[in-house]
Amino acid sequence: MTSVYKTVICSVFMGVAVWAAALFIIPSEGGSMMGLFFGLAGSIIIGLVLYGSFSLLLKSRELEKVMAIARKEKSKA
Repeated sequence: MTSVYKTVICSVFMGVAVWAAALFIIPSEGGSMMGLFFGLAGSIIIGLVLYGSFSLLLKSRELEKVMAIARKEKSKA
């Protein structure tokens, strides 16, 4: 499977999951600013975790490159 297809698959799954999660964690009407903030933050975290997980499962080359750079930077510190 090419890298583009893997990225599209990860993005679609992440988008659907974040949309569904946002329906539950972001207040629809009359929500406080803090409620909106934490709902948005939760949606972003869910998206990051899911995209990363799907990328690992599909063995994305881009994620491997990012992880290699992070390891290299960590070893310098």
